[in-house]
Amino acid sequence: MPTSFRIKCTDELGNVSYLFKRNGEWRCVLANGTPASFSYAGIHGDEVAAIFRLEDAATVEDAVAVAKNFGSPRAIYEVV
Repeated sequence: MPTSFRIKCTDELGNVSYLFKRNGEWRCVLANGTPASFSYAGIHGDEVAAIFRLEDAATVEDAVAVAKNFGSPRAIYEVV
């Protein structure tokens, strides 16, 4: 998997957040740069399980699939 990529998460209201990996750790940030919990990316429930699955993703496409699986069905998840 490439070392640098981001998953853009756009909710049904048009709010944007990003999931990304920095220093070996998955993080979420709002479009204005504010650090946020994964719930802002539509990932509710077992956030830790989602992070574990993201860490296990072998490709960028796998990581997006994890975000879609754990995320809101009304959100759009895409690589940017």
